[in-house]
Amino acid sequence: MEIVLFSAVILSFAALIFLMRNQQWSQSYSKRVKGLEASQVWKVWSDIDQWHVWQSDIEYAKLEGDFVEGSHFKLKPKGVSEVDIQLIQVETNKVFTDQTNFPLARMYGKHEFIQHGDELRLKQP
Repeated sequence: MEIVLFSAVILSFAALIFLMRNQQWSQSYSKRVKGLEASQVWKVWSDIDQWHVWQSDIEYAKLEGDFVEGSHFKLKPKGVSEVDIQLIQVETNKVFTDQTNFPLARMYGKHEFIQHGDELRLKQP
């Protein structure tokens, strides 16, 4: 009886892990701004060490190295633990994607800068 119960618990736990690993949530955001150049926004976004200046929910952010693919940075949102984030895609003035690893989950943040004449579209798909 105990072996059957233990096996059922193990199988239930394995099924939960499988379901969590294959579960995906997404959120998107897009905004168009007139008179703004991609290079202006890129300069601000790529200066990770200064994110806390213009994002009030960040205690600090610290880039380890240059703003290039493979680099890591530490991000400390207010009220929660510090996380390690890796830049996995960087195309200057166009797009960058970051990846944060959590137990049993990964979170990706993609930030696109799309120029349409005198208008810039900021997109986080």
